[in-house]
Amino acid sequence: MDTPPANPSYRFRPRIVGGEHIFSLAPDALEFEVSSRRERIAYRDIARVRLSYRPANMTFYRFVTEIWSREGKRLALVSVSASAPFHFENKAAAYRAFLLELFRRIGTAQPTFQIETGMARWRWLPAAIFGAATLVALLYVLGRALLDAQYSLFAVCFVFGVFFAAQIGTMLVRNCPRSCGIDSVPVEVLPHR
Repeated sequence: MDTPPANPSYRFRPRIVGGEHIFSLAPDALEFEVSSRRERIAYRDIARVRLSYRPANMTFYRFVTEIWSREGKRLALVSVSASAPFHFENKAAAYRAFLLELFRRIGTAQPTFQIETGMARWRWLPAAIFGAATLVALLYVLGRALLDAQYSLFAVCFVFGVFFAAQIGTMLVRNCPRSCGIDSVPVEVLPHR
């Protein structure tokens, strides 16, 4: 059985142009190299962590972790890496393994640490209201199209509704704001193995 490395690392390229972002777990701190700048944040100095599901551009299975230090520095780790124009490498397994080890180390330094998941409440609530209003309007249009025997309008609106529910609905459900302990991160905001 292989033993895990003493300082696990995770790297990704947020854009095709620019360097990689490299994160490593030292015994006492999260070390990172972004734009040839090397820094570190002690696990005890990590103030907040937020996990979210954020599909974007050509990547529908994309997760983001934001980390804030007590001094206000913000870092972002993404589960995909740009490898070519219009192509993103899915690094979900490495991303998940790195984060679980990071959480374990934060938990050792700060036993009562809570992780925030989903969108911030001030963003999620308007998005959920807009999503619900759009769904109600779509159901009204579908009903009117059936009553008026406009089947082509019904078909177009139905296809749009399915696409809308699959994309926006999934994002809203996965990103419902909440907090959790280090050992109970919901699967909605962390990729599966």
